[in-house]
Amino acid sequence: MNTRYGAERDDTIPRTIGHATIAWNNLCHAIFQTFEALTRLDLESAKAVFFVVKSDRAQRDMVSELINSKLKAKNQTLADKFQTAIGEANKLAGKRNDIVHVVFIEALDTSKIALFRDVGFLKGKKGRDLVSTIENMTTETLALAVSISDFKFRNSQDYSPDPRNRRSTLAWYSSTNIGRIFQFGGIRSPKCSCQYATPSSSRE
Repeated sequence: MNTRYGAERDDTIPRTIGHATIAWNNLCHAIFQTFEALTRLDLESAKAVFFVVKSDRAQRDMVSELINSKLKAKNQTLADKFQTAIGEANKLAGKRNDIVHVVFIEALDTSKIALFRDVGFLKGKKGRDLVSTIENMTTETLALAVSISDFKFRNSQDYSPDPRNRRSTLAWYSSTNIGRIFQFGGIRSPKCSCQYATPSSSRE
């Protein structure tokens, strides 16, 4: 409960939507890291090129084309993994849009929360079931982001085999916001086999 504004408020939905948004942005960051690795641009140049494209979908399409042109001939297995991951991200994009663009009724009461208009994967959901559905999407999104970095850093020859030099998204998560999300948000941690040391310094 939140009493910041003088009245008791159930802030479960605002926090849940916030977690989903952070998860989606972390997935976008993992896609960017792939772009950076494939282009071999320095960080600032990579950001300038990647983020001038305003649509998340267009960014993913751009990375997909880079995978075909830069990676496929060298490592078909890795290329296929990336393309599968991008396909999964495209599917999650629709769910993310459903979450951020929907109008909620009774948004400050978890037991009564419902949709003003049924949309997408949230159709027919209400109350705690609605909250759980969004949390599951958040977990799925985080797991995909971690997986992209996991097989990228495990398989890409563009990176040093020394784990201390790998800029792992998982390590970045562990040292910043992801631990707080899982600890305080009640969301289960994504399953991932990667165990990387947190870099002593990070460019992103």
